Amino acid sequence: MKNPEKLNLILELIQSEYENEKLDLEQLKVIIELCKTFQAKEEVNVRRYDQYQGLYNNTKNIRNFQFYDMVDFKYPKVSEPFPENSPLPKEFMGEFKEEFPDSYEKTSRIFLNIAEKLFENNNDKISVYLAQTRSEIILCIKVKDEYYQINDVPELTKIDSNWINNFAASPGLGASLDEYLHNRRKDKLKNTRKFEITRNVFEYLKDKNYEAMILFPAICMDNDTNNPSKESYKYRYTYMISFGDETSDFNDLREAVIFDRNGLCPPPDDSNC
Repeated sequence: MKNPEKLNLILELIQSEYENEKLDLEQLKVIIELCKTFQAKEEVNVRRYDQYQGLYNNTKNIRNFQFYDMVDFKYPKVSEPFPENSPLPKEFMGEFKEEFPDSYEKTSRIFLNIAEKLFENNNDKISVYLAQTRSEIILCIKVKDEYYQINDVPELTKIDSNWINNFAASPGLGASLDEYLHNRRKDKLKNTRKFEITRNVFEYLKDKNYEAMILFPAICMDNDTNNPSKESYKYRYTYMISFGDETSDFNDLREAVIFDRNGLCPPPDDSNC
């Protein structure tokens, strides 16, 4: 427990208010319902954490997956997966686990109905912005000057635009990512601020009757330059994307994992974008 003294003060306050007849039955129900909401969120967070660890630690399982670089994922055409037993997928997740706090080691899910809204205008790709509240990384889209959460929500949900700034500000994950990148590549000042999901990933999700994209935080760990800028994305924050059920089984992942190392922002000149 991070702060048992504060918890004791909260409990003592509730008890005191009740004993002094300041809380009636209806008010107690409100407190209980609020706590149930928090409890449900934390239980999901534990399952998201376990799902992340499960993919990383289940070596036998991860070897049975087919891994694709998003730029080479040609669905519905035949795509060439990474060579069997490539060490890169585990290195991508392992570097993130090694360098950043456990609280960020959680999966995020983009449900099918959300993905359908994102691609309903026949977009070739969508830009996903990174935001933060508490230790929670939020994936969102920008509509005019407003941001809407797309992960782990049943419908597009407007967020506080300050959450975008929270990601970049210390002690946010973005600030830590910037420091991490700059320490390894002195000419680079900013790590990833947004990334892209291409339409073929959505089509794969839909055609295979999967319920959700499942995203795993990772760090790019190779020097591949097969991208329009011909720039290495090594040490940049990215996501590996698998597929599965919306809510029923956090341990049930499908056999394909796609990772993005070519749609990351900022671009090589580290400009704002």
